[in-house]
Amino acid sequence: MKQTQGDLSTCVVYDASTGNIVHTHSVMALPGAPVPTPDELESEALQLARNHHGRDAAQLRVLHVPPQQHINLRSARRVDLQHQSLI
Repeated sequence: MKQTQGDLSTCVVYDASTGNIVHTHSVMALPGAPVPTPDELESEALQLARNHHGRDAAQLRVLHVPPQQHINLRSARRVDLQHQSLI
């Protein structure tokens, strides 16, 4: 699905061996602003996770979260490695 202005795009960066979420990254394209591609969003999320959390990029993976799926950042979540979904 292509993102349009006003849409919120979210991805989580997680440890590939445990599924533990290291970083959550969201971007909203405001009117007049460029709309990032999923690859651009992923690249930025990985860079921030490496810089802010000191994690080795080789051990990190990214899961794009569907816009309709609400993420409660206060609850402990991780990625189900087998199903590639938030749990």
